[in-house]
Amino acid sequence: MLLSIIAVTSFFYKELICQNIKQPFLSTIHIETKIHQGLVINHHPEMWALTDGYFPSYEIGLARQTVGKNSEVYFRKYPRYGLTYRYTNFNGSPYLGEAHSAMAFVSLKVAKCNIVELNFRTSLGIAYLTKTFDYKYNYKNRAISTNWNASIGFELSSAWKLSKIAELSTGITMLHLSNGTIKTPNYGLNIPALEAGLSFKLNRADVRYKIPETLILRKGKNNLRASFGMAYKEIIERWQEKFQVFTGDIVFTHFYNNVNRYIIGFDGAYDQSNKIIIESQGDTTDTWVDESKFGAIVGHEWVISRFAINFSVGTYIYNLNKSNALVYNKIGVIYFFHNNIFGGITLKSHYAKADFLSANLGISL
Repeated sequence: MLLSIIAVTSFFYKELICQNIKQPFLSTIHIETKIHQGLVINHHPEMWALTDGYFPSYEIGLARQTVGKNSEVYFRKYPRYGLTYRYTNFNGSPYLGEAHSAMAFVSLKVAKCNIVELNFRTSLGIAYLTKTFDYKYNYKNRAISTNWNASIGFELSSAWKLSKIAELSTGITMLHLSNGTIKTPNYGLNIPALEAGLSFKLNRADVRYKIPETLILRKGKNNLRASFGMAYKEIIERWQEKFQVFTGDIVFTHFYNNVNRYIIGFDGAYDQSNKIIIESQGDTTDTWVDESKFGAIVGHEWVISRFAINFSVGTYIYNLNKSNALVYNKIGVIYFFHNNIFGGITLKSHYAKADFLSANLGISL
């Protein structure tokens, strides 16, 4: 998740140096404060004991309104980027303790009407939880086994302009905390919430939006992409024993406009822990293929300069592990080091249960 924070920081710098000197820098900076009222989804029976109903979360962040001569920014209708910190104590839960999340985010404009905007925000980063599973002292916490976890947030909200420097926001959010089964048990925490917030611009000067001198037109372009990755995971059947996962995919991508594209293709994973699960079902494995999973995927990708966020849904074509659902989902972050070479991370899940968190390297043609 550090990849997303580095990308946002570099974008801040790029925007600053290409900004017209007549535009005060502080007029593009916003301080945001939010309160979320939510709950933990009880997607496993053991989750009921962890919290007592609804609880608040508190968030403070720093956002930058983009104005620079950048083709992606223009086509995105000048989104906001930033860094945010979110805190909750789960209403005093003795099993979960406190959660501290630090995330980079991008907020995209969906629609605008007079003084009201509808925005969609994606946040990616890391979280620190003060209490984790312990078989002796905290055995009820099957949700989290490590202090450090991935933190993924989504938000659909409306922003109401109150004055030249103040905005009111209301919306719905979802926060996911998980270690990607690097250590088990790891049911993960999924926290939907209602949110309300205020943001303040640091300077009253109007923002002067710019139109790029040249536009990068990608609509209609196609690419063939292949990537390979690796992950480590644990399973409840063999606590504290590490298993390797090797992943690969080949996908076709198509830009349906200049900054968004569809994804369709195939993926596979050789999962060493699959052998344990399959044998516990009373079946046998003869080759590495029997211990692997193969599927077909479709998805969507948001492209922002060299940075991209993708979501995909897949269905298994071949998988002897009967404990897995037929359908799975993936969220990934990638960064193009070169026009054809990229790296990234991907979280694969079955419904709300993480399967693994992999690091990937790939090529795009």
